[in-house]
Amino acid sequence: MIRISFIASTTILLLVVTDTVLCWPLPKNVCTSPFSLRATTKPTTVVGTGTPISCNQNALAAALLKGGIITFNCGSGGNPVTIPITSELQVSPTTDTIIDGAGIVTLDGQGKTRILKYDRGDFRYATPTLTVQRLRFINSYCQDADGGCAILQKNGGTTVIISCSFENNIGPVVGQDVAGGAVWTIGGGNTTVVGSVFSGNKCSNGGGLGILGSGLIIYNSHFENNQATGNGGNPGNGGNGGAISFDGRGQNNTICGTRFTKNRGNKYGGAFFRVSYNGDEQNNFNNLLIDSNFIPPSGNGLAGGLYIQGGTASIQNTVIANNSASGAGGIFFANDKSVILNGVNLLGNQVYSGLGGAVYCTSPVSGTFTGLTVANNYAGAFGAAFASCTGTITLAKSIIANNTVGNPWPANACTSEMNDGKGVIQSPSNKQKPASGLDAPCTNGVTRSDNIVVTLDTTTWKIKTTGAQVTYLGPTVVPGL
Repeated sequence: MIRISFIASTTILLLVVTDTVLCWPLPKNVCTSPFSLRATTKPTTVVGTGTPISCNQNALAAALLKGGIITFNCGSGGNPVTIPITSELQVSPTTDTIIDGAGIVTLDGQGKTRILKYDRGDFRYATPTLTVQRLRFINSYCQDADGGCAILQKNGGTTVIISCSFENNIGPVVGQDVAGGAVWTIGGGNTTVVGSVFSGNKCSNGGGLGILGSGLIIYNSHFENNQATGNGGNPGNGGNGGAISFDGRGQNNTICGTRFTKNRGNKYGGAFFRVSYNGDEQNNFNNLLIDSNFIPPSGNGLAGGLYIQGGTASIQNTVIANNSASGAGGIFFANDKSVILNGVNLLGNQVYSGLGGAVYCTSPVSGTFTGLTVANNYAGAFGAAFASCTGTITLAKSIIANNTVGNPWPANACTSEMNDGKGVIQSPSNKQKPASGLDAPCTNGVTRSDNIVVTLDTTTWKIKTTGAQVTYLGPTVVPGL
């Protein structure tokens, strides 16, 4: 993996504008975001002279080279306008640029070209900033050594995306260090995504979004049907992070109020893949819905949902359901020194042949798991709830129920005992037939039960239980579209 040892950071002030997007759906507001639309009432350049035909590639290209605030006057009366793009457009590498499509402008790469390229020339610097807002990017295509077919931020700078949609943007099929079918940012400041949609994008890694040496902030967004098309992982030819691939020393990650659904990886991380190096990089997740993401059996991979390696993690008020892989159906934690799970429901995840239907820990993992409902997960081997999560983790106030296995003779629910923080209920008491006897306890003070039933409503994503009281029922507002 490419390692970047020093990245500058930046603070971005985003001002509120009251206009709304008109021509494509946007995700629901679940989390209170500190970012809003930039003000564009005093544009540097207006693309177009009042007719749709005047809003064209040549006019936009000239505006992008100048930088500043760019708006559009396409004379469409609020109806959508599509600008065909036939060659890669260069964004000013020296001047802050804001492109505001007012919710009606689509940039269409026509399956032929990258749309925007932005090269600061030095990955250490977070300036200038490219902001795209209320724009739609579709059908971009790039097969060079880079990804980022809709937007490539190469070698520094900062990218901010607000109220945008990225659809059917296609990057290189294979490659170890190429990522981001729609967007790839390399170095610079925090890549920020607010209220945006990534759907049907593909690249070797990070089908929707690739991050290398940048920070990542996402609020109230939606990732669906994105695909990491590579194979073998890293080292290898990619396949990591169906929706997002994130590789970066010393960089943090915050994702809130966002849904990941039906994304596909080919090796590690059906929805999300993150590798850190210092051990203190933060991964903060809150109010997420992570469902139906997968690594196919042919990939022989790990983490149908989240793959998090080498940093710290906090996951709160989140549903992780119906994800699948050969191992670690819901989450894979590797060498994470501090992991906090609080109010997380892990439901109906599966591994085809391996361990850890819900969660797999390795090398080692420490932390506190509180207020979990871990139910109805399946492991083709054993350890359907937790695999290799040991006494360095304290489990408290949680329900472990009705997790099933392909091999019932070893431990069915948990392969190792975690430290008991009190209030853990495990059901059923006995191993799955034809094996017999008590199942191995998930903690050294577990309460056993045989009458717990957990059901999930996949419209509201709330759970109902009999025989036990859960801590987290599910989202108040379902994230995503």
